[in-house]
Order: sequence, then structure tokens, then C-alpha cells
Amino acid sequence: MVFKTFNAGDVLTSADVNDYLMKQSVIVCTSGTRPASPVEGMTVYETDTDRYVSYTGGSWSEMMTMGAWANYAPGWNGAIGNGTITARYTRLAGRLIVFQILLTWGGTTTAPGSQWQFSIPVAAARNFVGAASVFDSSAGRLWTGSFRALSSSTQIDRVFVDSADGDTGNANRSWVLNNNTTPFTWASPDELSISGFYEAS
Repeated sequence: MVFKTFNAGDVLTSADVNDYLMKQSVIVCTSGTRPASPVEGMTVYETDTDRYVSYTGGSWSEMMTMGAWANYAPGWNGAIGNGTITARYTRLAGRLIVFQILLTWGGTTTAPGSQWQFSIPVAAARNFVGAASVFDSSAGRLWTGSFRALSSSTQIDRVFVDSADGDTGNANRSWVLNNNTTPFTWASPDELSISGFYEAS
């Protein structure tokens, strides 16, 4: 099936309509009503997911998400207790994933006794890094930092923060988040924010 130029007087057959019109246009449907016998390159827009997906010959692959970002369960190796953890993401231009995670500490939240880990929404093609920040609500102090994510484990496996408040006792210091007291004693409603973008696998 290729592009076809129609000339005046040509007879438009049912095969022409199916091959050159139906199979090569963007089809509007839902994720549950995609064409049953797709051809490679067929593209549909799903009204229930706000996604463009394309058939790659063996499966449907997401191309782009339109409209509102999607929620996902980020997973954390600590115990969230009565705190909250929310995460959202969107897919832009094929394999570009943009995401954000916000952890708000609660009175019964407990950090793991190891490096903090969070799952990412879609498996990554390779390792990547992104931005992180921590807010100490009782002191009104902001700490900025970064994180590292491993494509092999589809998760963020280490979050670093640095002093950003001018406190001479903490100047030029860096911490890896791995307990309840780094870089301060965590309490409600302290926050950790993580955001980044990466290439999906």
C-alpha cells in the first residue's frame, strides 16, 4: 500500500477507499475499539485516553498524549503512612517522557533505611538524571538537588540534595536521601519534589 494519485475519470473502488483513505487516515476511536486488523503505520486517536497510537506491525505504540497529564503510582521504598505521594506524566513526540513526583510527609511517614527509590512511569531507554528539591516546612528552608535513574531497574535509585539556605553550618554540603534525618529531621508537611524528562525504551 502506497500513496496513489487519482485522476479525473478514475473509478473509485471499495479497495481504494479501504487502502488509500481508511487505512491511511487518523482514525478516531477508543482504546477498546481500535481496528481489529490494523496495517503497519496505521494511526488512531483514542478519545478515552487522549493518546495518538500507531501500529508498528506487531503492536500498538503510543506516539503522543494530548490534554491533561496522566496520573501514575510512583512507588517508594519507604512507608508513606498518612502522608501523600502523587505523580503525573505525559508523553511528547514519540519517546519523550516528562514526569513529576511530589511526596508530602505525614505524621506516620517513615523513610527507608537505604537510598530512596521511586518508580518511573515508563521504562527508560538509558540511564538519566533530573532535578529534585526538598522543603523543610518548620524552618522555611529549601534544598535543591538532583536524582539518578537507571533504565535497567526502571526507577530512580538515588536522590541528592544540597543546602540552598545560606546556613554556614551546611554550606557546600551534599546529602543522599537515605533516612528520616537527612538533611534534616523530616516531619509533616515537609516536601520532596522530583521532575525530569527522558527517552522511553
